[in-house]
Amino acid sequence: MKPMIAENRVTVNKKLFLEGAAALKTKAYKRVVLITLLILAILFGISAAWVVHQGGTIYYTVGEFLFIGFLILWIFVFMPRNKSAAQFKLMTRNNPDGVITRTTRFFETYLQATTETGKNLSISYRDIAAWRETKHLWVLVSKNHQAIMLGKDGFTQGSMDEIKKAAGVN
Repeated sequence: MKPMIAENRVTVNKKLFLEGAAALKTKAYKRVVLITLLILAILFGISAAWVVHQGGTIYYTVGEFLFIGFLILWIFVFMPRNKSAAQFKLMTRNNPDGVITRTTRFFETYLQATTETGKNLSISYRDIAAWRETKHLWVLVSKNHQAIMLGKDGFTQGSMDEIKKAAGVN
């Protein structure tokens, strides 16, 4: 077995999991949200102009505005949070304390993430598609869309700089 470069242990609670999930949202997702909001705003403007042109009341337009605002909040705020919360609940279903612990060991050409149940996942550095940073985490995303969360304060050996050097990342 090759020598270990670094080791990271992170205990993930719901708040930290949601932080990591937010880091996974890509520019494409944000672009889709922006385009959808723009389309809804245009449709609202056309609808409001038509209602006013037909002699409708301002109350209808205000009601329509509130409905569209609620719809936007539901689709782009509440639904993604509910999905992430459900994923976290599924991951912690066997843990009464509601946290998960991950240990990730870094070697010369790959990393190995181990769950508290002993399940291992190995990923080559060249298969890492994105290195994302949040306030408390590093999130590594593989080409297979598997995410590895690393606590910034969780290094028991080595550092993120040493890992990036081994992986050839600037």
